[in-house]
Amino acid sequence: MSRSPHSRVTSKNPNLTGPGLDLMDYDTAILYNDYLVPGLSTRNGASAPDLAEVRDGIYLPAYAGTGVTTEQAFFSIHILHDIHPDYTPTFHVHWTHNQATPTGNVKWMIDYSYANGYGDGTFGTPTTVSTTQAVPAQYVHQITPDDDMPFAASFEPDGQALCRIYRDPTDAADTFEADAFLIGVDMHYRMGQIGTYERNRPFTSAGF
Repeated sequence: MSRSPHSRVTSKNPNLTGPGLDLMDYDTAILYNDYLVPGLSTRNGASAPDLAEVRDGIYLPAYAGTGVTTEQAFFSIHILHDIHPDYTPTFHVHWTHNQATPTGNVKWMIDYSYANGYGDGTFGTPTTVSTTQAVPAQYVHQITPDDDMPFAASFEPDGQALCRIYRDPTDAADTFEADAFLIGVDMHYRMGQIGTYERNRPFTSAGF
């Protein structure tokens, strides 16, 4: 079976050839997946969101829309071996609210600091990305736009992103004065292969 035009040849290894099972050998379609961070698995420090009732005995982290405190939580993302090196992943926030007659916008912000593994990287000054979204109807499962919060790091498998998610009620763009409940955070990424032949770096079989 011949390789598709999308297979393994990447900007980092434009002449890469050789044996291997590549997802793109079977279809010219581009395949995507997500790194998943449930809202209830984020870790709290100072100024943590309350765990509050969304509806009917179901509780989620509730990020306040009033006051002067920036409520925040923390999580990390491990880059898997199936990621494609030429696509910029993007953060999404899944959220909802329980107001019967909502108005305004919610602004979600994420800070991230990334480093490759195996002693090849150091965690630097965090990068901040954000998105502002109109509040939907009561109990709607909302997801932030696809390209608003890019993960613009030079990544590779086994790298780690250290992240902070927060909402600042004093930000002029955030005009929804009630709680925004965090369902979860994900990072949308393009898949390039099922995995790598290498257990650790360098991951040359995947184009890194």
